[in-house]
Amino acid sequence: MNHYTNPRQLRLPAFFAAFFALVLTMVAVGGMGKFAVAGTTPQVDSHEATYRVVIDVSVEGEQRWEGIVRNIDNVRTSLGEKNVAVEVVVYGKALPFLQRTNATQEEKLRTLTKGGVRFVACENTMQRMKVTKAELFSFVQTVDSGAAELFRKQQAGWAYLKPGG
Repeated sequence: MNHYTNPRQLRLPAFFAAFFALVLTMVAVGGMGKFAVAGTTPQVDSHEATYRVVIDVSVEGEQRWEGIVRNIDNVRTSLGEKNVAVEVVVYGKALPFLQRTNATQEEKLRTLTKGGVRFVACENTMQRMKVTKAELFSFVQTVDSGAAELFRKQQAGWAYLKPGG
């Protein structure tokens, strides 16, 4: 007996098998992440975020830094602030972006940090440029190597963004 005489009919057991396979696939690839609940703190847990992006910043110049801040704002607006984890890895010529001497960007960067964006500075660059942690904004964290941090994030499945220079 042919149960598929009408191609528009789908047997119920076949439907459940297909649905179960889809759910298992989504869970296996992490497609069913947790979403932020309205009214909770704006901090984004990178393990629970629907989207995770690491931003590579190694360029100098106020205009370029303003463009990077716009990129961060655009990503968070488009994907939803509570759905995206953002880490900005700063190294090389861009280190002054996170230094206290960068007064023009400080308030905007502080606001982004309060919203869950993580700014990290490369300790190798700091050592080479003789910059101490005290010279960085108080909200900046450090990593042993900016390049290694980018590799670690990508290996962990984070999307990579290198804004135009």
